[in-house]
Amino acid sequence: MIHHGQNIGSRVGAVLLMLLTMAAIVFAIINFQQRLSFDVPDDGISWSDSDQGVQAIFVAPRSPGEAAGMKSGDVLVSINGQLGIRYMVAGPLPDPAAEPQFRYQRNNCARS
Repeated sequence: MIHHGQNIGSRVGAVLLMLLTMAAIVFAIINFQQRLSFDVPDDGISWSDSDQGVQAIFVAPRSPGEAAGMKSGDVLVSINGQLGIRYMVAGPLPDPAAEPQFRYQRNNCARS
């Protein structure tokens, strides 16, 4: 036989679980909406790590990467004087108003 106290405890537990589930759903919807509104920065280049540095595998037409003069096969050597660039390593964010300085190699010739 179930005691009256156990019955109330079960109901309170069920209501609490329902409220927590609803809160989780609301936060998931808010998170999804924020992700849809965020524009991921993209240079239009598919990058890959190589022995020489980060190599441009594909440069999209009419992209910022193409406008900067990058071509497929170019190897990024430095950004703002920082050598040893690797694809998965992020440095401090540059000043958005400043023009980034980068060096790359094309056909074993250094370029800026």
